[in-house]
Amino acid sequence: MFRVINRVPTLTRKVGVVTQYGFATETKTQAEVLIDKVYDLVRAATSGNFAAYKALNSPTSTCIEPETRGNIISGLAFHEHYFSLPADPNQAPSQTTLTNVRAKVCCESKMGFVTYNRVTQRGVDVSVAQETRIWEKDSADEWVQVHFHKSLVE
Repeated sequence: MFRVINRVPTLTRKVGVVTQYGFATETKTQAEVLIDKVYDLVRAATSGNFAAYKALNSPTSTCIEPETRGNIISGLAFHEHYFSLPADPNQAPSQTTLTNVRAKVCCESKMGFVTYNRVTQRGVDVSVAQETRIWEKDSADEWVQVHFHKSLVE
C-alpha cells in the first residue's frame, strides 16, 4: 500500500524535460512546483516517511480511495495507520513510476491539481492506479494537499 519495507523504492519520473532531482530550469512555473510536490509526497509515502508526508498535507485533507470502502475520510490518521504497520521482511522491493502527469493551476495561483497514472511494480506484480491530488496555498503561501482521489485500473 504506502509502505515499502526492505528497501526504499525507486521512483521513476516520466514528465516533461526533467533531471533526476527535479526540473532542469531554474525558474519553475507553479504547475512544475506542484508536480515536484506530488513527487515529494509519493516518495514520502513509499519510503514510509510520515513526517514528510504530513508536512505536505493539510491536517484536514480528505481522500476517496479503494481502501476507504466508499467513505470520504478527513484528516491524516487514516494514512498514518499504514505508516505505522510493522515491517514485513518477506515483501519484495518496489518501483513506482508516475506517467501521464498533468498539472493545472487556477484561482489566481491559489489552487491547483495534478493527475497521473501510478504504476507500481513489486516483484513480478504490477498495479496501476489513476490518482488526482488537489492542492491549495496555505496561510504561509505554501502548497498543501487538501484532497486525494485514487481509482484502481483493472
